Amino acid sequence: MFGKNTSINSLATRKQLLIAESNLNRVRLIQDLKTISSGCNDIARHARSWKGVSDCAISLMTAFDGYHPRKESRHHTHSSWGETLTSGVRLVTALWQQFHSRKR
Repeated sequence: MFGKNTSINSLATRKQLLIAESNLNRVRLIQDLKTISSGCNDIARHARSWKGVSDCAISLMTAFDGYHPRKESRHHTHSSWGETLTSGVRLVTALWQQFHSRKR
């Protein structure tokens, strides 16, 4: 009977060791997943910031592309203040719409 009790104790001890190892592996897996998740979040944040920068650059290029001073004739050396004001308002409106839409 002494030998039978020893084998049961060694099996119970082995079972407890396997359970402890499983718990350690679970904790390590959770830590690894958190590390991976953090890395993915960093990548996504950088991608969003680059997207914002590129959106802003495209908006500025688009806004400035629409702002072309009119070619003047030889007799008319400068544009009227109304044309200049209208062009400026168009430029400011385009920029405002682009920046306002990015906040949403």
